[in-house]
Formats: sequence, C-alpha cells, structure tokens
Amino acid sequence: MKAALLLAFAVAATSCSDAYERMAEQKVDEVTIRVGLNPMHPWLAEYRRFLEVERVGQTQKKELFPDTGGYTWVALFNNFGVLEVKSFNGLDYSVPIESLPKNMRLYLGRFDFDSRHDFKFIPASSDPREPEPPK
Repeated sequence: MKAALLLAFAVAATSCSDAYERMAEQKVDEVTIRVGLNPMHPWLAEYRRFLEVERVGQTQKKELFPDTGGYTWVALFNNFGVLEVKSFNGLDYSVPIESLPKNMRLYLGRFDFDSRHDFKFIPASSDPREPEPPK
C-alpha cells in the first residue's frame, strides 16, 4: 500500500510539472534550441521529450515522440542554410539561418546522454557519428 502510494505520487509529480528533470541547450546564431526530459517510469530510462526553440524573443514548445528506451537523441543539421532539428521520428523543426553555409549539408551535433550519463549537447567536433533512426 505504502509503495503504491509513493509510486502514484511520483508519477503525478513528474507529469504535472513544467520543469524538466534533465535539460540541455545549444545556440545557433540567434536561435536557442532546448531539449528537456521528464521520466515516464520510476526506474526505467523512458522519457517524455520536449523541444523548445527560442527565436526573436518568442519561444515555441513542442512535445516530441516519447523515448521508450535508447533513442533519446535529438540532432541538429545545417541543410543548405536551413537549421533542422531531427529525432528518430523525423524532422521536428526547421528555420533558415543567414549565417549557415548554403552549399552543404552538415551534421552539427546531438542532444544525448554522454558516457557519464549526463544529458547535454554533444557537438559533431566531439563525436562525429551521426545518429541513425531505428530500422
């Protein structure tokens, strides 16, 4: 009974909060990209994922497809002058950026857990492996 009550409280507390248990951000010129995670399960690595894009003083927020284990990453790309935010569910956001090179497609990095299990933005200069969607 006591365990069930604690579990119900933990689920209610995490699902009602606007704050994220884990959050990382990256700026690309005048655009700030944030990815937040809230646990869906008390002990499994399953997360509700949120994307926030701040541009010209306005913030857009979107809930991404949940991570039910192993696919937390959210990647940033320069696609011929267009900043793209992609997850394993496909393209989640895109916006043209004047200062990005318009003659190439370039992987910029990803939001993911590092080897110490810290959630952060991992630039392509640190880990050039482009994430693959599940097949």
